[in-house]
Amino acid sequence: ERLEPELLEALGLVQQHKQFHKRVIRANTVLLYKQQKFNLLREESEGYSKLIVELSSNLPRTLSDIWDQEGIRDHKQLVHRRGELVHDRAEVLLKDIKSLIGYFDLDPNRVLDLILDVFTANLVDQWDLYLELLNLSPWRMRTKPAAGKQNGEMDEDDTPGRGAVGDGHPVFGQILGFKFSFYNSPDCTVSTPIQLYMVSAILIKNNLVKLEDLYPHLAPDDAGVENEFIEFKKSLAKMEREAGRSKDNAVSRKQFFTSSLTVKNFSLPMHSQKKNQKAGLVNALIQIGAMVHAKKILDRLPQIVQMYSDIPRHMCRHIHEIIEPMYKMHRPADTKFTVKPAPRREDYAPPLNVIDHDWIQPYQKVYVGRKLHPTRYTFFYDRWKESLPTNITDMGLLLRYLKGLLLYVGQNLHLDISLLGKLIRLGRAHLKDDDDEGKAVRDSWISIIAKYFLPALSQVYANPGITQELWSLMKLLPYETRYGLYAEWEHRTYDQVPLCRIAKVKCIAEVQRIMRRLTKDNVKQYGRHIGKVVHSNPVIAFTKILDLLRNYDNQIPHVVDAARYLTDLEFDILSFCLIETLSNPYDSRLKDDGTSLAKWLMSLSLFTGTLCRKHPIELQGILQFMARQLLNDNVYDIVVLQDIISQMTGMRSIDDPTDAQLDSLAGGEHLKREALMLESTKLTRKPTQRLMKALQDSELVSVIGIMLGQQRKEVVFREHGKELKVSGSVLDHCHRMLVQYFEFLSTYMDKSLYAAAFPDISELCIDYGLEPEVAFHILRPKLQYLMKNSSILKDLFQSDTGPEKLFTTAPGTPLPDTPGGEGINLKSSSDSMDVDTPTKPDNNPESLPTTSCLWERGLHDTILAVNNIVPPHVWKGVTPQFYTTFWQLSLFDIYVPETRYSAEIERQETLIKQLESDKSDNSNAAVQKRKKDKERFLQTVTMLQHERKVQIANYVVVKARLQREKDGWFATAQTRADCIINLMQYCLFPRCLFSPSDATYCAKLVYLLHELGTPNFSSLSLYDRVRSEMM
Repeated sequence: ERLEPELLEALGLVQQHKQFHKRVIRANTVLLYKQQKFNLLREESEGYSKLIVELSSNLPRTLSDIWDQEGIRDHKQLVHRRGELVHDRAEVLLKDIKSLIGYFDLDPNRVLDLILDVFTANLVDQWDLYLELLNLSPWRMRTKPAAGKQNGEMDEDDTPGRGAVGDGHPVFGQILGFKFSFYNSPDCTVSTPIQLYMVSAILIKNNLVKLEDLYPHLAPDDAGVENEFIEFKKSLAKMEREAGRSKDNAVSRKQFFTSSLTVKNFSLPMHSQKKNQKAGLVNALIQIGAMVHAKKILDRLPQIVQMYSDIPRHMCRHIHEIIEPMYKMHRPADTKFTVKPAPRREDYAPPLNVIDHDWIQPYQKVYVGRKLHPTRYTFFYDRWKESLPTNITDMGLLLRYLKGLLLYVGQNLHLDISLLGKLIRLGRAHLKDDDDEGKAVRDSWISIIAKYFLPALSQVYANPGITQELWSLMKLLPYETRYGLYAEWEHRTYDQVPLCRIAKVKCIAEVQRIMRRLTKDNVKQYGRHIGKVVHSNPVIAFTKILDLLRNYDNQIPHVVDAARYLTDLEFDILSFCLIETLSNPYDSRLKDDGTSLAKWLMSLSLFTGTLCRKHPIELQGILQFMARQLLNDNVYDIVVLQDIISQMTGMRSIDDPTDAQLDSLAGGEHLKREALMLESTKLTRKPTQRLMKALQDSELVSVIGIMLGQQRKEVVFREHGKELKVSGSVLDHCHRMLVQYFEFLSTYMDKSLYAAAFPDISELCIDYGLEPEVAFHILRPKLQYLMKNSSILKDLFQSDTGPEKLFTTAPGTPLPDTPGGEGINLKSSSDSMDVDTPTKPDNNPESLPTTSCLWERGLHDTILAVNNIVPPHVWKGVTPQFYTTFWQLSLFDIYVPETRYSAEIERQETLIKQLESDKSDNSNAAVQKRKKDKERFLQTVTMLQHERKVQIANYVVVKARLQREKDGWFATAQTRADCIINLMQYCLFPRCLFSPSDATYCAKLVYLLHELGTPNFSSLSLYDRVRSEMM
């Protein structure tokens, strides 16, 4: 409230109340109705028209114009000349603007608004002019020289004569904010232009605008962005529900992946990117290299990286430039032959400017020698690399930069396949070369693989090249680490990343569609389809395929044939998926009746064996899984190992062999294969070598063998509560696997490596608890190797427990190392014989015998060790020397199947005659086929003949050895009954039950003992005992 004029006059505050009232009216009129001193555009436009003409005319020439008009060909001179023109024009323009403002009384804020409008309109070619103009203008605030400085002293950023350069005026942010608000108003029907984003980003980077001043004007607010993200996730959930419902899933999947490489992609199902002004500004800031300001917004709103794919795509462009110095060192060599020299920059005109990097065509070619070069394009803001660390040559420092930048890329690395390949190659080089901080480097790259590489692979459509590149990095990691990455990929990444969930649904639907149509007639066509699906999401595709094969085993051959289109990484993932499926504890290994293995286990076992044979799949993980299952007393899963050995080596167990097959088992390897109709070694050579190498590299040769022997002994007691048929079936299963495994090792493993892999007989029986028959079955190849390579000259007379001390003892003297200290007496009675003391041979190597006086030198340690693995009373019937010899020999040593050799050679010759007489088809292909078959049959005949000669020579040597040793075999037998009982209980009976060939060996050995006239051995008493006890 105010006092009345009359009261004021009475109080003496005013002279005349009427005059005071007139002055109040005049002041209110001036305040409310008088026009401002600055001219408005809508009233008098002459000053503003002249201003627009000044801003838009007489612009500096572009680089292309300078190239054409001034003839400058050096690009550095071109840039320098352009800079001079821009600076000169900016100074003249600023002077004219000041004159116009003073003459026409123009509003400075309105002038700045018009300058920004013209800046936006001429951004692509003249951005540097208007930026220089604003830097020279009064809107760039200056700071006074610091205390202690003279007028002539300046800092680096000082402008001569103007003081230190400061930040822009706050009015910049307000004017730009009003422009953004206009485009976000409901009345505006057009979206925010990209030029406005670029102008704002340039001004922010050059400190003319503060981000804090502009940010409140951008729409939507932070709460609106969060709501938009919620809607975005709902739209992705809807896409996930609808994924896979298309009639043509292959086409929809291809559209799904390829569309993610375009500007308008499926990542924006609810809103256009230009509606979110904050995302648009971040995109512009990243494009011009203002990473510091862009990170401020991204740290505040990290969800916009997922919603707008342009942001991570342009972030990838920055990573390209940062890694380029290091990548040049590890770039793969170019295999192309370059005939023409690379063109120089002076040979072609400067490129034209464009406002978006996406408009630039990659891999532009310059046609040297032509008058008309194709038009080239470049990003208009050529200073975008200045703030990037593009000189990093230390891999450790580069890795730290990458871990920070990839956070802003997220799971969108698939948008730039080229960058993905470069990062993989850098990781491979870093893991190979780094030795100082190996664990830290490996852990960092493992984290990058899990967070970025594998999710990117899930969203790349059918790119085997990038898959193979990723394998070149993954194979440097141990299989345990790789399997851990695959498990995290399957169970965590696909659940946490929405786009990966959509890809998972589409992948499963497409796998089902392909598997329904896959037959043996279209394997080639649909096998390629399987390969395309697997290239993107192998862990999901394989899990679904294995789930289908559990019930439809007739598809196994077709899937194995289709696997030819897989890469090495996918084979490695397939082995992981197999192990994961087989290790499911909720799947019963037996059928409901409990008498046989479940169908799903048999199907996956057959698939694993067939796949391992035909394709180079990783075996170490599967073998480790088998070892773990045996360690956990799971004997049912060893059917997988059985099928792997059967398929990869062609060695299959025979449960009920015929007489002819038994004879063939006594022969060599070639006779067994030909007589038993096993596969040729030519077909199984490479798979067998891969299996053997995997066993040796994983150091599981002895581990699996020993655990198989332990399971054979213990499985009956664990299955005690089940039916007798089940227990017997499980025992037969373990025993069959044991025999097959060691038959494979003895056939294909190097004997020296075999001997080094397994311990001696006492350690197997005492430390590992194996039965003697199993232990000797394991050690039989080792004992043969030791006998063959025993060095008589070095060891025979230098050993403290040499054979001369074993067999030169007087009658009644106990042998050393006898359990209980009782020893074995060598009695000189009618039922026993004295062992002659061997004479010490000359030191001349040529005069040394081929065996150690009486007993084989290689069996010396074993003869001493067997005293501890059987009861002492056994030596009252047989000696340790006979016991060792009995278990060391095989059917191959004491029996030559002449009939089978002759029959098989005759069969091969008959086949040759049939080929020679076959004239039904005289085409070149048929003639060549018959020629190859004939050569193969002739080679088989030659090998069989050679093998027979070798076996006959071995038989002669073994028989001579037995003839020499026979007098000491039963020298300790006190009675004939003791000899027969111990021979049957500890030798014949256990070995007869071991395998059909071992039963044949026992029969042949008894006959041979009788033929040799072994002292203290009565074959008649043995047969009588067998007849009375067994029948």
